[in-house]
Amino acid sequence: MDADGFPAGSTVFLDLENGPPMTPAQSGYVAAWCDAVSARNYQPGIYCSHSLADAVAALRPGARIWAFKVPTIAPNPVAGTSFPTPDPSGSGYAAAVAWQRGQNCRLTLPGAPTGAMTVDLDVATTADPGAPV
Repeated sequence: MDADGFPAGSTVFLDLENGPPMTPAQSGYVAAWCDAVSARNYQPGIYCSHSLADAVAALRPGARIWAFKVPTIAPNPVAGTSFPTPDPSGSGYAAAVAWQRGQNCRLTLPGAPTGAMTVDLDVATTADPGAPV
């Protein structure tokens, strides 16, 4: 992050794609990763299942949580372009700073070259969850 010019205090997210349980090896890795990020004056963040968020927060309470809780991982159509902005606490982890609430969402957009695109839908407590804290 230093070499790429990230400002001190920026949040960098570790991507944990699995669900529970959190194994001892994974717990050790997450704790060491958070400690290494903090030692470099950055904010650790963890992208993880809402089902793992409590375990992650217990390891390192200062880590920012970006929780995923999606109804399906299969491609799915989403009507319109006006989306609600629910609070990330709706992810199933009350202290989440961000929530991935839709995955593989197929949007039909006027003017898009193919008429549609596939995106993930997220909401956050700030415009930039990775900005310095």
